[in-house]
Amino acid sequence: MNAKQALKLWSCVPAIVLGAIAGLIVLLSMRVLYYGWMRYEPNIHPGIAFFFLPILLFILLAVALPIEAVLRWSISQPTNRFQAFLLGVISASLLTWWAFPAHWYLVTVLNPFVLRFAVRGMVPARPDKTLEPIQ
Repeated sequence: MNAKQALKLWSCVPAIVLGAIAGLIVLLSMRVLYYGWMRYEPNIHPGIAFFFLPILLFILLAVALPIEAVLRWSISQPTNRFQAFLLGVISASLLTWWAFPAHWYLVTVLNPFVLRFAVRGMVPARPDKTLEPIQ
């Protein structure tokens, strides 16, 4: 059984960007629900953040892509575009401190480092450090 080759960083970028967009949409949707559940009375509706999605995406990618480069080197590398997409979704967890201000400490659990280890813990370690499961 041949192990799949890990994708290069630049070939993963489009999938990571799409994953980050999906992750941001989910995060912002959860933020709107969170403000309702917590009965916060903000000056501006939390849904207004959807208008700032491009700016949030730019900030997120400016932080997430360098982190991804380091994590690829040190922890694991995706072997297909779906895995790269999931890593983009995980990157959106970097904004949990902002989306849920009263629960800012969630970022200590929900962040790309910890979630990558969780994914790696569910998949047996491979000598070539890919996210591909052993068959």
